[in-house]
Amino acid sequence: ETTHSTDQLINQSVAKYQGPALYAWNNGVFQEEDWEGIISIGDSGKEKKLLKVGRFALGFISVYHLTDFPCILSNRNVLMLDPHMVIDRDGGLLIDLKEFTADKRIASHYECFHNYFGYNGSHQYNGTIFRFPLRIGGSDTKLPNNIYNPAKVHTSLFAPFRCEIENCLLFMKYVNKITVSVKSHTGTQILYSAEVSDKFRDGLAKHRG
Repeated sequence: ETTHSTDQLINQSVAKYQGPALYAWNNGVFQEEDWEGIISIGDSGKEKKLLKVGRFALGFISVYHLTDFPCILSNRNVLMLDPHMVIDRDGGLLIDLKEFTADKRIASHYECFHNYFGYNGSHQYNGTIFRFPLRIGGSDTKLPNNIYNPAKVHTSLFAPFRCEIENCLLFMKYVNKITVSVKSHTGTQILYSAEVSDKFRDGLAKHRG
């Protein structure tokens, strides 16, 4: 539920994405083939490539139900996906973290990640942060025009997921803990969490496939 500055952006047309956003984090890092898979979304000439790296790319398409400008920070890069081709005619901009943190002309983009999930401006990050700015209304999107303000995220996403969070852990092969929280300018509040205890992890892993 945090908003960020709009003074220093690649293009002022993306200022509307500096408001409330849905973040997701995990401790894995993107490799070259993972970046290629995400960037390949929407390129009709790369269907086979999409299938090869489908663990990220194919499922990732669903985020466009709630956002128009998904961003990913992982390993040594940050990716801004731009399906409306406002900032990049190829639909996405991959930036080295060294440039991302040093270029003051895009400092407002950097602000959206600084101090989230332990990211402090380093040139390499041992994890992955997804940022999905909410489509909060007044959008001229060419994507499914679903409006997602913070209130709808709570009722349509967080509340139903709370009922399923434990079941999800049974089938997610590499995930042992899920925490859902809300960050505002006053701090971070954990809404709920679920975790596979250490004594069950080995046994559960055998049944997850």
